[in-house]
Amino acid sequence: MSPEAELWSSVLVIEIRDAKRGDAQARAWLARRSPDLVTVCALAGIDPDWLLRLAPRLTGRALGVRALDPSAEKLLARLAALRQLTA
Repeated sequence: MSPEAELWSSVLVIEIRDAKRGDAQARAWLARRSPDLVTVCALAGIDPDWLLRLAPRLTGRALGVRALDPSAEKLLARLAALRQLTA
């Protein structure tokens, strides 16, 4: 993963962490396919639609779905790296 992709992946991790902590703005940002979200995902090497599908589990906001543990941020970074390798 390039340094730039790592930087932008960190932005996504921060937003996920903030959403988990109850930040309404972060939750809203992770809930829809905004131009900003698409840009950050592209720079991080992550498919925005994939992130939007996974976001409720990462943030603990899905009804009837158990939230992922706190290591979800590491999982996201690893998955981004895997996607780069398989692209």
